[in-house]
Amino acid sequence: MTSRFLLVLALALAGCSTFNDGELAQIRQRDLRPELLTKMERRRALDPEDVIELKRAGVSDELVVKHLNDVGVNYVVTREDAVRLRKAGVRAWVIDSVLRASERFAARNYNSPYDDGYYYDDPWAPSFYGGWGIGFSSYGYGRHHGHGGHRRH
Repeated sequence: MTSRFLLVLALALAGCSTFNDGELAQIRQRDLRPELLTKMERRRALDPEDVIELKRAGVSDELVVKHLNDVGVNYVVTREDAVRLRKAGVRAWVIDSVLRASERFAARNYNSPYDDGYYYDDPWAPSFYGGWGIGFSSYGYGRHHGHGGHRRH
């Protein structure tokens, strides 16, 4: 019984690791703040300053994106954050990963009134009367009542 429990525990803990031993060794070779190294080892969320430090320390983009995809962030990225990342030389696909992680965080943690048709769908929008006419359907107009093209359906 005890060996079965230990096996299940070992398998569960093995699934919790974002990086394998070789990848962790690559990260540990870089000159990172101890707090950032701990975040990487213990699967903690990154902030923009962490991503910039990882870039400057030479941690591969693939490892940063892997961490962002597995762990994510614990904040909503602002335009200023994205500009700061770009000016620091962070590649576009890494910034995209930060933005996707931010979107996942926001979806999990915030109840946006824009998800509710009562707040967002305007019953007097042109689609209520049949739409704007030819050529606007590609912008999401004309679906349901109001413009509704930005709601999740």
